[in-house]
Amino acid sequence: MVTGSPSSLDQLNSAAPLFEWSYSLLRSDPEKLPLVLAVICIAYSVSFWGVHNPLLALVPTLLVVSSVSEFLFPIHYSVSQRGVSARWAWNTLEMTWDDVRRIYDLETGLKFSPLSRKNSLFEAVRGIRVRFDTTERRVEILGAVALWRKDNVKDA
Repeated sequence: MVTGSPSSLDQLNSAAPLFEWSYSLLRSDPEKLPLVLAVICIAYSVSFWGVHNPLLALVPTLLVVSSVSEFLFPIHYSVSQRGVSARWAWNTLEMTWDDVRRIYDLETGLKFSPLSRKNSLFEAVRGIRVRFDTTERRVEILGAVALWRKDNVKDA
C-alpha cells in the first residue's frame, strides 16, 4: 500500500519515507509453499537423526528458515529522499541514493545495484530488488527516483 503520492517538491524532499508498501512472495506464488515446508521438515529430521538432540537439530533448521525467509515473510519496502530499503523477518537492506550505481527494470519490479559494471560477478547477490504488484506503483516510484538519484546512476 502506498502511503502517499507526491503532490509537491516539498513532500518529495522530506526525509520521511514517501512510499511504503508490502509485497509477499508467498501470496504471489503459493504453490511453492509445500516444497519449502518439506525442505524445512527434512532439514529438521536429518539434523535430529544426526545429533539426537531436538534443540541442536533446530540450529540447521533455523538456517534453512533464514535462507527462505524472503519467501515466507512479507517484505516491507520504503522509498524516501535518502534511499531505498527492504525489511522482512529479521533482515534489513538499505541503500542510499549515493550508493546506487545502476537501476535494472525487471518484470516484477526494479533492482538497485551498488556495482558500476553490468557484467560483474557479484551482480546477482548485491543490491536491493524492489517488487511491485501494480503498474501504477512502478510509475510513481520511477518518477520519485528520477528526482532523487545522482548523475552516477545508469539505467540498465
